[in-house]
Amino acid sequence: MIDKLKKKFILINMILVSIVLVITFIGVYAFTYNKLSNTSNWILKKVIEEKGHDENRKRKIGGEKIRVHSQSHLNNLTFLVELNNENQIINIIDKNIEIVDEETLKKIVLDCVESKKDYGIILNEDLRYLKHKNENGLEIAFIDRSDEIDTLNSLITTSILVGVLSLSAFFIISIFLSKWAIKPAEEAFDREKQFIADASHELKTPLTTILANSEILLSHKNETISSQIKWIEYIKLESERMRGLVNDLLFLTKLGYKENIISFKEINLTDLVWSVILPFESLIFENNKKLESNIDSDIFFMGNENQIKQLVVILVDNAIKYCSEKGTIKISLNKNQNKINMCVNNSGAPIPKEEQKYIFERFYRVDKSRVREKGGYGLGLSIAKEIVELHKGQISVTSDEKNGTTFKIVFP
Repeated sequence: MIDKLKKKFILINMILVSIVLVITFIGVYAFTYNKLSNTSNWILKKVIEEKGHDENRKRKIGGEKIRVHSQSHLNNLTFLVELNNENQIINIIDKNIEIVDEETLKKIVLDCVESKKDYGIILNEDLRYLKHKNENGLEIAFIDRSDEIDTLNSLITTSILVGVLSLSAFFIISIFLSKWAIKPAEEAFDREKQFIADASHELKTPLTTILANSEILLSHKNETISSQIKWIEYIKLESERMRGLVNDLLFLTKLGYKENIISFKEINLTDLVWSVILPFESLIFENNKKLESNIDSDIFFMGNENQIKQLVVILVDNAIKYCSEKGTIKISLNKNQNKINMCVNNSGAPIPKEEQKYIFERFYRVDKSRVREKGGYGLGLSIAKEIVELHKGQISVTSDEKNGTTFKIVFP
């Protein structure tokens, strides 16, 4: 899939670059062609005006400045044909042209006379012409297009060469760019694969237990429910674990579509945090741990009440699980200028520094050997991070031997 994305990126990039180059070259060709045409027509006009002779135009130093055209008609292969009112050739001024076949000339002149345009091109003879009507008849000036054609052909050759070299360079650049551009998608794809693998593994364990206990029940069909209550309770316990996992996965999926979550309102964050802490007090006391709180009053915040409540539950529950025996759990909430700071700290074994950057990844758990003992699937902190980011906040973790583990949240 990733390779296909890279190839698609390179293909689209090359197509776009090719289109830009083609448009650019067409524009340059059209501009050059138009410039050459205008120059040739200017020369033809001078040929008619001067009857094929130069008027001794000179560059003057001092006095009136006269602009000398870069291409004098005397430097080009030109000739002038004069016709009477019956369109018969009466004079040919051919200083720069040798007339080898007069019949060919007559045919060229006839084509020009019959043309409705006053100027144009005789393709089969590579000539450009300009007609001028006067009282004595018609004058037709001709100029050889060899230089014009050579210039255009040279431009085409250069454009093709530049195009090939440019496309080759862009192709190499696109290969490197594709690796850089697709990297986030590749990382997301790898995380998705790991997520599916982890979710499948987590679902497999309770399903295996449920199936095993169901087999035991089926092998004792004649037993009473009370005699088999142990297996039923196992099935119920694992089913609840599965439901919790599925609910967490669905919630994470829902959070992924942030635009669907719009129920934000002003909430009293102080009251909300206290409403979460109070039910946990008895659990903390039963586990022989201590709770310390430093919560400022009347801190208001625009957010989703249910999600913020779930965020606090996740952090407090996590602190209780990993707090050391007879340890302390500290919860603080305060407002500093235009920011709201909330910290949840617990004493106990620190999270290794090299693992702290992974702590918010889905299914990631520092101590995998204690999963069953602590419960959970490694989704809680992932959900917490999603909720915080949804509320435009930031969440971070610090952990060491002296200060324990602290999760800090900053809301705007």
